[in-house]
Amino acid sequence: MKAFYLPLITLLFLFTTRSWSQSNEEISPCAANQAMDQFVQEHPELKNSIEAKNRELEEFTQGFANSRIEIDTLIVPVVFHIIHQYGDENISSDMVHESILRLNIDYMAENDDLFQLVEEFQNLVPVTYIQFRLATIDPDGNCTNGITRTVSSLTNVGDDSVKDLVRWPQNKYLNIWVVKDIDFGAAAYAYYPSTADIFPEIDGIVSRYDYVGYNVRTLTHEVGHWLNLRHVWGNSNDVSLPSNCSDDDLVSDTPLCIGNTSCQLAYESCGSLDNVQNYMNYSPCDRNFTHGQSDRMRAALSSSIANRNNLWTPDNLAATGANVEPMLCAADFHTLNGELIECVGAEIQFIDDSYNGEISSWEWTFEGGTPATSDEQNPTVVYTEGGLHNVTLTVSDGENEFTTIKSDFIRVLPVGSATPYNEVFENVSSIPNDDWFVLSGDNTPWVITSDAAAVGSKSVYLRNRIQTDGEEDELTSSTVDLSNVVEAELSFKFAFAKKTDNDIDKLRLRISRNCGETWAVKKTLKANTGTLVTGPNQFSEFIPDANEWGETSISVSSLYYNNSFRYKFVFTNGGGNNVYMDDIKIFDPTVTGINEVNQAVLNYQV
Repeated sequence: MKAFYLPLITLLFLFTTRSWSQSNEEISPCAANQAMDQFVQEHPELKNSIEAKNRELEEFTQGFANSRIEIDTLIVPVVFHIIHQYGDENISSDMVHESILRLNIDYMAENDDLFQLVEEFQNLVPVTYIQFRLATIDPDGNCTNGITRTVSSLTNVGDDSVKDLVRWPQNKYLNIWVVKDIDFGAAAYAYYPSTADIFPEIDGIVSRYDYVGYNVRTLTHEVGHWLNLRHVWGNSNDVSLPSNCSDDDLVSDTPLCIGNTSCQLAYESCGSLDNVQNYMNYSPCDRNFTHGQSDRMRAALSSSIANRNNLWTPDNLAATGANVEPMLCAADFHTLNGELIECVGAEIQFIDDSYNGEISSWEWTFEGGTPATSDEQNPTVVYTEGGLHNVTLTVSDGENEFTTIKSDFIRVLPVGSATPYNEVFENVSSIPNDDWFVLSGDNTPWVITSDAAAVGSKSVYLRNRIQTDGEEDELTSSTVDLSNVVEAELSFKFAFAKKTDNDIDKLRLRISRNCGETWAVKKTLKANTGTLVTGPNQFSEFIPDANEWGETSISVSSLYYNNSFRYKFVFTNGGGNNVYMDDIKIFDPTVTGINEVNQAVLNYQV
């Protein structure tokens, strides 16, 4: 079957130079075994079923290796799910294409560093005839570029919970989730087919964003696990242990070894030369699979365990669009400016994301923007008036033309509210609104409540009691004009209770001088130190009374004295109960007192 590759020359300028050895030393290359062990600990009732599936797959693998005669190219449709909060983890489409190119080069033994392989292993290098292609048809039959983007704070957690945000059927696609961080402290992890067969909802690969791309082979390694390969030293994440000489990876042509994290190519750890450069080792100079590993991976793809044998069938390739030459089928775009919220006068960089073919022309229309139109691929636009603005893009390949209109795509904040500023939520019926923006990884964001208040009858609260450990929720203000203050202080009242003494929730106040482009943490209140706690421990819903509120304040540096000042609260769940906030003030202490601000805003009569 014909293989479709992105032209190598078009990607050369994108290549990076990341590798395991160049990354943070505290990051483990892989947490596959750790993830699988933890899954079994959390689901002990599934242990016997997983072990039975593993034995079944091992029997099939041995029979497959002994009986295979012909080699056909097995094509795996792939989808990348990018979980992000508008940071660097929101990787480009080009980076995804780089990753697919890297996989195909390594699995077809076309890597240009093979000449550096130790001579003793050069005759063991196989062409696996396993190929990977981004899907061009999604599960609903629609055109796709094989990439989804989901905004969630779970990108900072990177465990199996991200898979509940978005997943495509694992019997039709290899799902790869890209996140900012992984709780295991690893670059990536995957599950063996035997585990995925019993619990298909977790099938796939999770990788940190900085371990994808052309010049890093983390996905080459993790796809090996996904196709039933163990580490070269055996079935664990524990590298360099002398006891590993007694373990085995169940592959006959990979020598027993303890595992390596360096490039000592003459290393003999178990009485014979180690295959230090094997992709399933931890060495940063990885170069090869072996014939035995190839047989094992192809056996996994030929087995019904975890539905791997359905992925490359003609029917599934047609259903996922992995068997056709990619053609232009949609116009799409995003911005580099994150939340699509900017201040008046800010420059916004638009990025064309149209797919899947060669594009010859672009026609942009920017409502309220300067310029109002553009024929550039990735134009920069300035908005001089606040409000919501539509953006239109039409693309063509010379024969086909596609248009997309994103209504209210750009929100431009007007010049900020004047000081003295006081938010007591009395006139706020719901959020988000023009003054408040929320970001939540689940369906439990900050909301307005009349159950408790420090001032008046309303406050804003987060039902943290039912949240997932590590969940982050943001509450972000619109702009405040600090351009005319001599000094500035920001204060707010809060209420929180723990459920147990071990809770580690925290509330952070961040401020921005450039409308939210960058943020600085100015205050952190923690449950474990007591600075966040205002009420006694309780498992029932925490609703503070009048005496269960605390108050804190910060001095705002003169660096922030402009009309693009914003602030936000970021709450991280650590097991505790609900949290409330009220009576947020920003004022110039040289002009007015805190009490006078409240009296003015609430129209108190003295």
